[in-house]
Amino acid sequence: MPELPEVETVCRDLDRMVKGLTICDVKINDPRVIRQDRAAFLKAVGGKKIIAVRRRGKALILDLDGSLLIVQLMMTGQLVVFPLEKKPVLARDARVVFGLSKNTTLVYNDQRLFGRLEVVRALEDHAHVRTLGPEPLGKDFSVERFFLALHARKTPIKPFLLDHRLVAGIGNIYASEILFKAGIRPDRRACDLKKSEVKRLHQAVRSVLAKAVALRGTSMRNYRDGQGQEGKYQKVIKVYGRDGKPCVSCGAMILKKVQSQRSSFFCGKCQQ
Repeated sequence: MPELPEVETVCRDLDRMVKGLTICDVKINDPRVIRQDRAAFLKAVGGKKIIAVRRRGKALILDLDGSLLIVQLMMTGQLVVFPLEKKPVLARDARVVFGLSKNTTLVYNDQRLFGRLEVVRALEDHAHVRTLGPEPLGKDFSVERFFLALHARKTPIKPFLLDHRLVAGIGNIYASEILFKAGIRPDRRACDLKKSEVKRLHQAVRSVLAKAVALRGTSMRNYRDGQGQEGKYQKVIKVYGRDGKPCVSCGAMILKKVQSQRSSFFCGKCQQ
């Protein structure tokens, strides 16, 4: 499932490649990914100029003339741009095809149909976006605010990091990687973390996510960037999916534990 680094990568690609273009034509091959009336969706996007592309949590936001097209990629969604010099190669799971000006095509692929496309007037009109907590790479994500949020919760730290109402955009892969870098076990209670540990965790959140963005995300399954290419962060993963293999730091076996129906990966020696 695309997490913050993957969505941020796609966001930057789209902002560079489709900003300023106009949506000339829309073909909906599978209306199940459109989370509103089909006719209303087509009317809201048709003929509209893409002013900018931005991100909030794991949601992509295309600023149009007077409205916002919000795309949640969910598990297997992809947004791929085919510019003028590249003839579109439509995948079998191409659900929506946007014909843009300057002979550019934007394709929404989604193998498992969990993704969501919806047009709203403002961000607060979107049920998911209005619930999101602070952006972990943003100015509002301060150590002090993080400390206060953690100490108000008795939940284990791993599910805390996955709660989009508390921190926006972190998913299962990066939560495990962040906790490894911070040296904190995933089953520690959030409220029990010392101030020094919170500072370390805060730094790990920022550094792991920033590095993943720099490497253009993690491609373990379906994720592709806005140009249809794989990310590279999977080449430097330390614990996620490595249960039974030696820790890259100490050589101890990487462990796996299920928390809130999600798998957590950690080193029992490096993480306390």
